[in-house]
Formats: sequence, C-alpha cells, structure tokens
Amino acid sequence: MEEIVVLTSLIIFQIFVLKVVSYSLKCPSQANWKLRAQVACNSSLKYFCLYNSVIGEYVEGCNGPDRDRIGSKRIYAGDFSRGYCTKQRFQPFVFWTNDGVSDCIYAKSICSEEGQVVYKDHSSRDDRACRCDHKKSYSFIENPRDNCFCIPTKEDCSCYVKSCPVNQTLSADYSCIQTGINEILIHKCRDTIEYNKTVDEKTISCIENNRLCFSKPKNDHVRVRKERLDVDVHQSLECVRLKKDEVNYLRLIHLLFRVACPVVRTIFNHEIHPNQLRRTLYKNKREIEKIYRRKDKIVDEYQWNLLFGHSKEETVTSEDFGVRLMIYLLRIIANINVGDLYPVPSDTSIGAMLSRIKFIRNEVTQSLEGKIPENQFNQYWDDIGQAVLKLMSSFEMYFENYQLNKGLTDRLFMLNPINIDTREVCLFIDMSEKYPAMILEQLFSEYCTFERVTIEDILRNEKHDLYHKRIKTESCCKCSTKQVSTFLKVMSEKQWGALYEISMSSNSHLCPSDLTKCSERFIPKTINTSDLSKIMTLVLYSQNMMHYIVSRLFGKGFSKFLLNNQHTLYHSMDKKRCCKCRKSPTEEILINKEEWNTLFLKENDILCKNDTTDCCCQYSVRRKIRYSDIDETVLFKIVYLAGPIGVLNKIKRDAFLCFINWTVDVDLLSSVLTELLKIIEDKTFRSDMLRRISSDNLSQSYETEAKSTDAYQWVSKHLCKQKATTEPPLQIFVRDKDVLRVRSVHIPHDLTLPDRTRNFTDITSEENNFLVVVHGLSKIVYPIVINEFNTHCRHHMFNAIRRDIFEQRCKSPNYNEHRDQRKRMYLSQKQQTQLFSPRQEESKIVDLKLMIYILKENTNGEEKKDYFEQLDVIDEIRREIVQSSSGILKEERFQEVMERIRKAVLHLGGKSYMEKLSSLKRIQNILE
Repeated sequence: MEEIVVLTSLIIFQIFVLKVVSYSLKCPSQANWKLRAQVACNSSLKYFCLYNSVIGEYVEGCNGPDRDRIGSKRIYAGDFSRGYCTKQRFQPFVFWTNDGVSDCIYAKSICSEEGQVVYKDHSSRDDRACRCDHKKSYSFIENPRDNCFCIPTKEDCSCYVKSCPVNQTLSADYSCIQTGINEILIHKCRDTIEYNKTVDEKTISCIENNRLCFSKPKNDHVRVRKERLDVDVHQSLECVRLKKDEVNYLRLIHLLFRVACPVVRTIFNHEIHPNQLRRTLYKNKREIEKIYRRKDKIVDEYQWNLLFGHSKEETVTSEDFGVRLMIYLLRIIANINVGDLYPVPSDTSIGAMLSRIKFIRNEVTQSLEGKIPENQFNQYWDDIGQAVLKLMSSFEMYFENYQLNKGLTDRLFMLNPINIDTREVCLFIDMSEKYPAMILEQLFSEYCTFERVTIEDILRNEKHDLYHKRIKTESCCKCSTKQVSTFLKVMSEKQWGALYEISMSSNSHLCPSDLTKCSERFIPKTINTSDLSKIMTLVLYSQNMMHYIVSRLFGKGFSKFLLNNQHTLYHSMDKKRCCKCRKSPTEEILINKEEWNTLFLKENDILCKNDTTDCCCQYSVRRKIRYSDIDETVLFKIVYLAGPIGVLNKIKRDAFLCFINWTVDVDLLSSVLTELLKIIEDKTFRSDMLRRISSDNLSQSYETEAKSTDAYQWVSKHLCKQKATTEPPLQIFVRDKDVLRVRSVHIPHDLTLPDRTRNFTDITSEENNFLVVVHGLSKIVYPIVINEFNTHCRHHMFNAIRRDIFEQRCKSPNYNEHRDQRKRMYLSQKQQTQLFSPRQEESKIVDLKLMIYILKENTNGEEKKDYFEQLDVIDEIRREIVQSSSGILKEERFQEVMERIRKAVLHLGGKSYMEKLSSLKRIQNILE
C-alpha cells in the first residue's frame, strides 16, 4: 500500500514538474511593472523583461537600463542588442527597458473602417497611413493635413461615398474628373492599386536597417487588432543590406545638403541681405555673366533663371539656391577668395572653408559609383564638419532658441570632433571634483579629530608660513629677508585669498616694516571644505596636514610609490621625451637634478633602447630610502606632482584635456580615487565611496551628483581657460550658458581622441526620399546608362566626340559660326581628367552628366525620339538632385520622380531592374 502511495506521489510530482518546465514567462503589464521590478530587483530602474532571441522566450533581469533608437526595441541574449518591430507595431520614441514595455509600444491602425484602404505602411516609427478608396467613390469627411492620406492616431480618417456628376469619376486626389481622362497626368496622389488589399490579405514585408526584409506569416492570414496584443514579434528574416561604403556616400550627401548648405545660406544672407538680394544680383549681373557664363556654362540655364528669370512680382530668395551656386556668388559679390584646389590644413580662412565644402561637394556629387571608402569618408566628414563650425564661429552664429533650430543643432553636435556628452561631463565632474572633495574633506575631518584641532586653529597657527609660501611674497614684521628665502613659493594670490581676508580692524596693527598687507593684517576666512580648490589648498600647503598625508600615503611603501611614479617625477625634472613616452610630456617642471638624485640612482650598466645617455629607464629607486630622511620641500613636491594628489593637480591645470583623456581611459580616475581612499580610516565611508566609483555603478546609474546645468557651465569655464598653441584649434559646438555656439579647442597633435560616430540616424521621410533617389541614380540608373554608353559609343565614335569637344575648347570664339550650333558644355576639372586621360582605359570612365551629353551628341534625335526623351528625363532628375537647395523630396514629388525613373529604366534597361527599383521605394531609413 505504501509503495502505491509513493508511486502515485511521484507521478503527481512529475506532472507538476512538467507543468513548470512548459511555463513561458509573460512580462508584467504596465500597471504591475513597478511592483514586479521591486520584487525582482528592488529597483524599477534596473529591471527589464525582454525577448531572448536564443531560447525563444521572454526573460527578466536586473542589469538595466538600456535604450534603443526610435523605430526599434531591445532584446536580450546574455547582453542587450537591437530588435525590430513587427509589421503590426511601431515605436515613435526612444525605447527604454525600464519604461514598462517589452515590445514596440503601439499596435498599428488597420485601416478597416468603411471605405478605408492602406496607403503607406513601411515604417516602424510611425502608424500606418490610410486613405479613402476613391475607386469605390469614397472620400474623406474632413480633409486631412495631407490630401492623399491620413494618420488615424493623429486625425479623423472617416470616409463617405462622394457622388460625381454623370460621365465623371472620382480621381485619386478626390476631385471629380471627366471619365476616360488619364489620371496619371493630372492627379497628385499615387495610385493605390497595390495597397487596396486588407492587411490580412497581404504578405508581411518590412524595411529595416537598410535591408529589404520579407517575412512569411505563420498562418494563412494574420490577425491584427488595434489594441496592444501579445503577438509573436520575432520572425525569421531574409535581408539584403547596403554596403558600408554606399551608406558612407549617402551620409556625406546628407551632410552636404542638410547641414553645410543651411550654414552657407546663413552666411550668404549675412553678406547679402535678403531684402537687397534682387538689387545686388542685378548690380553684379555683368560680372557674374562674364565669369560664369561667357566661356563655360558654369552657371547653367536653370540656375541663371533662379537668379534673373523672375518677374517683378516674384521674390528672389536664397532658399532656392544650392550650396555651389551660393559659394560662386559669394566669390564675386562678397569678394571672398574661393579656390578650385583643396586648401592646406593650416588655412582656416573663410575662403578656405568654403573652398573645402565646394571641392568635396563636387567630388561627391560627381562620384561614379555612389560609394566612398571608410578612410576617405572620415576625412571628408571631419573636414566638412570643421569647415561648417569654423564658418559659424567666424560669423558669430549661435542659436538662442534651441527648439526652432533643433533639427540643425542636433546634426551640428554630430560634427564635433569630440563627443561632449552631458552625462559623461557630469560623471567627470563627479570623479574629478565632487568625489575628491568628499574624500579630502573626510581626510581633513579625520586629521582634525586626531589632533583635536579645528580648521580655524590650523589657519591661525600656520598663517605666517602660508603667507610666505605665496609666489608674490615679501618679508614681514615677524621675520627677516633671510628667513623669507627659505620658503617654497608656490601659492597663488587666489589661493591665499580663498583662505584669508584683511581684518576690519587691521589698521590697529602698526607694521614696523610699513607693509600695507602685512601677514598680521589678515585673519582666517570661514572655509567651505566641500569646495575642492579650497580643501586642496589646505591639504597641500598646511605643513602639519602635509605631514599627516605623507605618513598615511607613504607609511606602507615609499619605495613602491617612487617606483610607480618614476616616469612622472622624471618629466617634472626633464621635459625631453624618453623611451617610455608615447606622447610629449606635459608635467610641470618643479624638481631639480639634485633633488632627483636624492630619490633615484643611475645604473650605468643599463642601456636605453633609444640610445639616450640620460634616460628615465637608466634610473632605479635608491635602496632603503625612507620618507623620513627626505627634505620637507622635496616631499611636498612629490605629493604635489605624483600619486593621486598629483593627478588632481594635473586636472586643475587643463581640465578639458583631462576630460578627453578620461573618455579614452575611463578607469584612470577610478584608480586614482581608489588609491586616495586607502588613506581614509573610516571603513563605512571608504566602502560607500568605492561603491560609487566602481565601473558597474558608473555604467548603470543615470543619477550623478553634477547636473546638466553644472555640465554646461563646466564646459564653458574650462574652454576659456585653455592655453593657446601654435597648431590650428579644433572647432566644437557646445551649449554656452543659454545659447549654443562654436568654441575653439586646442588639442595637442599627439593626443588620442576618443572614437566617435559619424552618422545621422534620425532622418525625416522627406530626407530619406531624397537619399533614396540619390542611391537609385548611382546604383540603378548609372549602370544602365553606362551600358548604353559602352554599347553605342564605340571606340572610334568616342574618339571623334572627344576630338570635337577638344576643338570646341581650343578654337577661337568664331569657331561656332561655321560649325553646327552645339551648346558648349562646361567641364569640371574632374570631367576633363576623365575625358582626356592619357590612359585609354580611364578615358571612358565618365560621370552621368557627361555620358548623357555624349549619348545625345551621338544619337539622331529624329530617329530615337523616345530614347532622347528618357535621357533628358534622367538628366533633369540628376540636375534637380545635384542642384537641390534643400536636400529633401516631399512625398508627392518623390513619387513623381520615382515614376519617371521607373519609365526611363524600363525603356533603357528593361524589366530586370523593376524589382530592385520597387524595393528602394520602401526603404524607411536608408542611413541606418
């Protein structure tokens, strides 16, 4: 009987275990999120519940928070990584793991109300766009912001049946038109045939991270609801990526058109007031025509009409001018020396900056293959960035209203050669100022307790000594000139003034030496020991305090301290580089040779690898050396220059350079503070500070002692304190009090700058449209045209065209009178090199504009009228993109351009390119 009971219990236990194993974690709802976070992690900041892509389940943990960009989410598989929203959901703001969500936050609208169809659905950042099905006579009840579509989460998208008169039908833009008229020629909204299926009927497709992704639904049709559903969000994807050098090319295009162009336009408007633009242009019309039109059509017909083709009622505005045209006009009207060659790095003039932008713009827009290698991309990005920031600095451009210029200011921050992240600055302030002040304050408190004295007692007892440690000291009534010479004079007047002030009753002291600022006229101030500069002054210059620190710092190994800091102390005696130096020494010269020799002994049998006769490596610490045998002045210098106090002093001399070094090596200050904490006796204080400065705490905690306002003030303060160098300074974009402005930073040439990201990730749909067309021209249209070029321009034909162009450029001005009236084409330096290269294999590598020109010259227009028209279409689109004044394409214009490209590609290249062209239209962020 007992055996049966045991067996039954075992079976029940196994069933129970099976149930536990098969259980899948379900993340808490937002209402229960904080409760679960407190139970699991005792912290709502660190708790997360995310999908684990390895085991295929949701998991929870306590090593958050983490975040991801708009349109994405986080997943977890031992570490945080990027996950992608499914087609049914979208994430319109930054995803935080501690925000009470596990997946992209919102379910997309399904456009299923009466008369609705899906118009646009290729973004994980935005909701689906719906429209009313005009083919079934539906129109919007209320006109949306965009006539072609409506966003359900932002506006009313209700539809109704709209009646049209007899023999008329409803067009795609909801106007009644004559039946039988070709809608494509007149309506502005794209056709929705490909979208006129319900969401359930479609195969789910997505564009993520420059990849065209296709995902097969698990069932025959997918259920989609408006409420937030717990759906399977991790489906296998088959993807195609853009190559890195292709993305680099598009990033430079975006930088030139969306950042450099607006800044140049601001300078243009500064030099030529918008109200005087028409008048100024006509005043200089003859000069502009002479330089840019008479010989070569550098300014083409389209650009010329922008300048002088307006009626009196129309406004001439620089908003219509591209960056190249504005630079050409500044060269004449503002008399700025803009050249065609790339300026030398040391030239920081306005003309050199504009020349760099123009040169890189020409190089990039005339790129044959639409790609650029990494090293070239980095150089061009940095050069454009410095040119843009230097121009802003030269014209004192700054942004008082951050919100109005947020799109541009965010991009300007990305141009900084140094990433000045507010949180990193706050952490650096904590680690270099606030935490050291707390440790030294504790050290001072322990000393005062041990000696049973107060700060006022110390200042009163050591006033005379501190008075004579001033750099600008003199003998006083209490000592002779001989005694004054025995003091080490290192204390500044500012440091003295932080500790002492003249007594209100100082006139009662009659100084025998007749000194107006005799030491006896001063009394101690009330000292705020939480101020690092004041507590450091006390620690360094108080003789009794110095003795206490020395005993604590060197008590357990003076020889080891000297050995660890030998290189620092050596360069505090000798400035020249030694074999251990990786960059030029920056130590303060304070130790003389005699003092050095009391600490270190030269080993004559050691040979320096750099063959230096007196190198740091040839010295060793003297045996059995004790700090009690060392002169007090030398001990002070050691503490002042080396060890944790020495590092804090170095930060004080150039805090901004130390901040840059710290961003490269974040453990440096942690080790310094750890060493400083070793001389603290209070174990509770020591353990608390060690926890604060630990790398885990610094990486996970988003709370800092310093606040964002402290960071802005710190950057402004320490940039002003930088010492000038002979090298050209770097320009950085910073927040300076209440405005954003450009400041100069002096960086030694051998200083390693931290790695940074050269990219803009958050682009608008209109910016993305523009870049998609650029990519389509370079990767689809260009290969088709070059194939046509190689097919129709045989070697002998091409040579004849080259000879004709050569003669046009070399003959007299009367040459065209007895030849066919062909338009003379302006050839850039690069095009000339391409066309007339001495190498035959290079002479046929020409850009898109030049190929179209040559193809048209070599084609009989009467015989191939359609062919001629499609070449013109491509050339018009190329010109529109290259000469763009904005770097954007609105949705309506984008669809028109892509349709024209589609027809041209179909005519010239056939149907094989249609699928690739169709995939381009669905990319939501081509720079990601």
